[in-house]
Amino acid sequence: KLPIPGNSNDNYYVSWGDGKQEKFTYESFPSHTYSNLSNKEYTIRITGNLTSFGYYGEEEPTNSNSFNDYYSFVSGITKINSFGNLGLKRIGFAFCKKLSGSIPNGEGFENLVSLDNMFRDCERISGNIPKKLFSMATKAKSANHIFYRCSSLTGNIPEDLFEECASIKHFDSTFEECSNLKGQISNKLFIYSPDAISFEKTFKNCTNITGSLTEDLFKENTRVESFSQSFEGCKSISVISSNLFKNNTIANNYYRTFADCDGLTAIPKNLFLNNVVYESSNNNNSYKDYRETFADCSGIRLLDLDVFYIGRGMFRNCENLTQAKLPGTVKIGEEAFYNCNQLKKIKVGETKLQEIGKDAFEYLGTDPEILITSINKTSEILANYNWNDDKRLADLNSPKGTVEIISKNYPFTNQNVVTLKMTVEDDYSKSGDCKIAIVNEANYNPGIDPSELNWEPFVEEKNWT
Repeated sequence: KLPIPGNSNDNYYVSWGDGKQEKFTYESFPSHTYSNLSNKEYTIRITGNLTSFGYYGEEEPTNSNSFNDYYSFVSGITKINSFGNLGLKRIGFAFCKKLSGSIPNGEGFENLVSLDNMFRDCERISGNIPKKLFSMATKAKSANHIFYRCSSLTGNIPEDLFEECASIKHFDSTFEECSNLKGQISNKLFIYSPDAISFEKTFKNCTNITGSLTEDLFKENTRVESFSQSFEGCKSISVISSNLFKNNTIANNYYRTFADCDGLTAIPKNLFLNNVVYESSNNNNSYKDYRETFADCSGIRLLDLDVFYIGRGMFRNCENLTQAKLPGTVKIGEEAFYNCNQLKKIKVGETKLQEIGKDAFEYLGTDPEILITSINKTSEILANYNWNDDKRLADLNSPKGTVEIISKNYPFTNQNVVTLKMTVEDDYSKSGDCKIAIVNEANYNPGIDPSELNWEPFVEEKNWT
């Protein structure tokens, strides 16, 4: 049974190699039964007009599922000698798990409209990716999952692989889980595809790709909307250029972009400088998706990042992070620093902090200091962070403003802490700024008279490195 799904434009002949020939017009999966089984090899020739050949779906065909017409193909093919001048619009070898050897150079790909899933889950194909594999694929508009899980491919990714592919818009999971590809990603790899809008999971779990992500990598891709999970699990990437996303001003999805990149030791301060906050259609404030962007990055130790919004779990499980400076942050999402168990100093300032999400500072280092500085007059400091549900309130009047003190049990140190919600009055004579800290039992014991509380620790200058 041949892997030809059938198309109204199909009109071709099949010579089955045993002296028999048949004509097919818009017929799906033509098949033939051989009467002489003593021959071990038959050469099948297809001539005429054919739209597609092979399997390029996302689900593995089996004998019992809805893709069983492809099963004999994907379970039987073992080698591609050459592609030839085919003129096809689609071709694929997805889930051909017995397919081995190297990939031949591409020929006759000038009519391909998509490269999706071409070698998906071909876990035995090996060697380097040919430099000119897609040299004639000028009409292809998508490059999703081309080499997905091709774990035996080796060598560097050719810098001119997509040189003739100016129309490609999607590079999702293109090299995902190609764990034996090596070397640095060339800054020319995507320069020829200016219309690209998505790089989701492009290099996910390419654990042996090394070196830096240079500033020119996405320089020409000004229409990109998503970098979701682009480099997740790339454990050997060590440096991110501060200008990596400089020209990607409309990109709004950075979900787990660098999650589990253990080789990173620092994040450029201005990495997201040009990725401005956008307004949603209903005129409510909307934020770019920075969820878990650097989660599980165990190599990051010091953080100085100028970003408007710290997304949910953005630095979750960064177990070696010790200090964080967030000069331009307005909102800190839920679980932003969850389980950063070495983090002892966080400084937020220079902008009006509006929100701290639930569990943002859960399971930090011992006796952490959280400093909120440069708060505008009459602004609320949302420091009434919910450590747990056990609380006791005491309302106090202070010359410097109105303060709400919430005494709670610190869940991982069993210490009492004080969290604050302060409104700075307009006539605050000292200055328009104040420094507020979440302090521990040494500054406030719930057993003492609140009127005896010394307010100086909440406004004193602190030296942050």
